[in-house]
Amino acid sequence: MSEPVNTSKIFKEQIQCFSCNQSFYFTLWEIAESRRVVCPYCSADINLADDAYRQLVVNVKEIISTISDNPN
Repeated sequence: MSEPVNTSKIFKEQIQCFSCNQSFYFTLWEIAESRRVVCPYCSADINLADDAYRQLVVNVKEIISTISDNPN
């Protein structure tokens, strides 16, 4: 029997970098578990604890919870 897939490490959500004004996709897991991610374009730290990202992080955590509660 195969191992279950952790979809939070596969599904992605877009995050805007305010340093270079570009948007990039990060996994749900990265968004939920990290306080910061690095912009792949300009290497700026994107502070996910900032108010601008607060609702995104809350939504991502809710999505992960929903996925975890419904494995099928």
